[in-house]
Amino acid sequence: MKIFLFGLLLLSNKIATAQVLPPDFVDETVYSSPKTFIGLVIDNVGRIFVWEKEGMVWMIQNGIKSSLPVLDITEKTYGVGDLGLISFILDPNFTSNGFVYVSYSLNPSLIPNHSSLEPATYGIVSRFTVDNHLSNSPSVNPNSELILLGQNNKGIPITYLGHMGGALAFGEDGTLMITAGDGGFFDDSDDGDSPSTYHNAAINLGIMSLEENIGANRSQLNESISGKLLRINPISGEGISTNPLYNPAEPNSTVSKIWSKGFRNPWTMLKIPNSGGSDYPGKFFVGDVGTGIDEELNLVHESNLNFGWPKYEGIDAIHWLRPIQYTPDIWEKPKVVMRDEIFGLINNQKYVSGSPELPGDNVGGNGSILLGDFNKSLSFPADYRENLYFGDYTGKNIYRVKFDLNYNPLFVFKFVSTGKYIFGIKVSPIDGSIYYVSSDNPYGGEGELHKISYLTSNNPPVSKIVSNATGGGSKLTVQFDGKYSYDPDGDTLTYSWSFSDGQSSSGLSPFVTLSTTSTAVVTITATLTVTDNHGSTGTASKTVQLNNNAPLILETTIEPTIAEFIVSGSSNTASFSATINDENPNNVTYTWQTFEVHNGHEHLVHTAIGNPSQLTIPTTVCSPPLESYWAKIKLTITDQYGLESSKELIFSPSCGLLTQNIVFPAIPTQTTANNYLTLEASTSSGLSISYYVMNGLVNLVDNNLQFLGIPGAVTLRATQHGDAVFDQAKFQEVTFDYLKNRNNQIITFETITTQMEPYLAINPVAFSSLGKPINYVWISGPINIVGAQIVPNGEPGWATVRAFNSGDSDTNGAYRDQSFYICPNEISINEIHKVTDSEILKLVTAKNVINTTSKVEAHTKLVYNAGKEINFSPGFEVKQGAVFESLLVGCPN
Repeated sequence: MKIFLFGLLLLSNKIATAQVLPPDFVDETVYSSPKTFIGLVIDNVGRIFVWEKEGMVWMIQNGIKSSLPVLDITEKTYGVGDLGLISFILDPNFTSNGFVYVSYSLNPSLIPNHSSLEPATYGIVSRFTVDNHLSNSPSVNPNSELILLGQNNKGIPITYLGHMGGALAFGEDGTLMITAGDGGFFDDSDDGDSPSTYHNAAINLGIMSLEENIGANRSQLNESISGKLLRINPISGEGISTNPLYNPAEPNSTVSKIWSKGFRNPWTMLKIPNSGGSDYPGKFFVGDVGTGIDEELNLVHESNLNFGWPKYEGIDAIHWLRPIQYTPDIWEKPKVVMRDEIFGLINNQKYVSGSPELPGDNVGGNGSILLGDFNKSLSFPADYRENLYFGDYTGKNIYRVKFDLNYNPLFVFKFVSTGKYIFGIKVSPIDGSIYYVSSDNPYGGEGELHKISYLTSNNPPVSKIVSNATGGGSKLTVQFDGKYSYDPDGDTLTYSWSFSDGQSSSGLSPFVTLSTTSTAVVTITATLTVTDNHGSTGTASKTVQLNNNAPLILETTIEPTIAEFIVSGSSNTASFSATINDENPNNVTYTWQTFEVHNGHEHLVHTAIGNPSQLTIPTTVCSPPLESYWAKIKLTITDQYGLESSKELIFSPSCGLLTQNIVFPAIPTQTTANNYLTLEASTSSGLSISYYVMNGLVNLVDNNLQFLGIPGAVTLRATQHGDAVFDQAKFQEVTFDYLKNRNNQIITFETITTQMEPYLAINPVAFSSLGKPINYVWISGPINIVGAQIVPNGEPGWATVRAFNSGDSDTNGAYRDQSFYICPNEISINEIHKVTDSEILKLVTAKNVINTTSKVEAHTKLVYNAGKEINFSPGFEVKQGAVFESLLVGCPN
């Protein structure tokens, strides 16, 4: 029997059914990468091309990534903020000509006379030719680049860290369509001369003219590429004669290329199938990323349309302070808008999703719309065909919408909550499955390629592993936990663990002792296989290193000192350095990343390698009462074997108003027995809190959190944007687990007394309150675990043993420790006693006699304890700064 979890939030009408996937759909991970993929295309034989923002394109076929990149333009690409390799598409005749087209932001260092302090740049659109394009190892000829847009610095102007646009699509008439962003600052205040942008450098370098120094208003200026939808010849780069402003005397001019205008940051675009002809490119949906008001799904149904930015946003929002000369008389309204709610435009009337007029789900937390693809495949049920599947990068959801013949939305339903940042969505022409690329962390995190397909039979389970250690000494006991694993059908799971050293285990969360006699770094791979009632399986792996600990950041230093609260609008440059602890500090890599953070998402500004590194904290602005901005510096240190640790520094704007603080109470572990949770953060000012989901498969409406039935870690951010009296508050975050509701058990472990010579095997006694079997594992000390017995190895000292039950699909694991002393009759010691990270006090005990010639180093606390006598022989020394004590007590009971 299949069980599907539905969560209904009765406190609000903003959320309808909240299943993570509809019944009989399954989401599989096709490929996992150490780098984030930010887009994908699928050719007509099913080969998948994915790309990284830094400038590499790869091919994935049958779950295997090409050993070499298809395209590598990393030296040309400027992959900071929202910039980088934005789009990659195949020529409609790719199988015969091997042409591919890309849009990317040019590395400013390649622009003559550029300034590293004001890295203005521009977007380029180029064609490349792929050699062996039909083979299993296609690669681009690096000398084949033909620049179609961007010759002589005349590309898409970029005066900050984003808003390039850069989406590419072919019209049905063979023309190439290109979206261009406004190239301005991220908020809605850039009318030119913005202190936050590199407009002066852009003008001096010829990227844009003096007349284009009008910020976001460039979207309304016909003489500027910014904020436009362009239509060009894919061979020459010239405008098309049927474009509305085409000038036959200047076919390569900006006005000759314009098809429509009035966009902000049109990141994605999709041609509507079979909507064009031999001399008409067709109709296009354009996803335009908004400010804090609305994300827009726009329909470009003919040429010479104006979509209103920057005066108009969404269906009915007006930016009143914009210059009147850039206000269009007529503007096109989007068909669907989304931010904290979802609305549709039906016969020019605005309706909320979930209303009788517009059925669907009204989900908040959206922040960056991206268009996906149409699915007409018979492999999907009828209700899911002829749907446009689109997503939201910030909200981490994929939605589906269907339109009538007049492009009025018929519904807007949430299709899946991915719990990850989404970058691209495409439908396979082979089997109709939906593929998408996503990441937990878009700036340097791991990337994944997923496949959503429809099954009429059993859905396979999903395996996930967490552990309490990534590295340690030569002998280490690690808890491996499958608590985030789940079955989409709600089936009972069994858990089978295998390890690359030959060990095996079972249960939800076993403890396993890993060890090696080698002095080299040894990597052990743990693999968890989960199996459902029908025999379907899912697997996941995780590694642990022996003889290696992750490096530790002890302290960071900023010279000159920069205060945590920065005067709004100022820019601060300083030398950032760190003090660390690592066995081989010279082999540690220091990576410093600077971010501009906005509400619930962030933009990577710059990456520097080295210690120290010169960094400039991004400009912070005050934007009450709807927005919060701050800057973040993240240091990640990585040793030569790949273990790492990180630390973040937060810098908030100080706008000269009263300060306020946020209190966000810790949230205990929640279970699938709970449908929702009311959040209870508060401010010292009494102003209301804005919440954002940073991680986890949940829905958020106002201060109500709705769980979707999928286990995982959830991170929430609480902000308060300020008002006319109070500065914005420093944000607070809370992380907690959301897990399957299981029975709890308690382990009782009888005391183990001090062990005297002669040492014998110990038969421990422990039991579970639920009658579950008990296992024992070494934690520390001179003992071994053999079966169910504890066997001293002949050395003295304290020992700790753990009695545990791993748990199962219906029961949580539990454990209890017992520590005891292994006490020799007599000890002879000749060593140097010194403090270690794990010891504050060192205790040496014998039943009768201690003989010593040892030295006690400074800062060490040492106690000798013998039952009869302590003999100090020549050579024994207690250095200044050490604390030494001797006792005649003997072994503890």
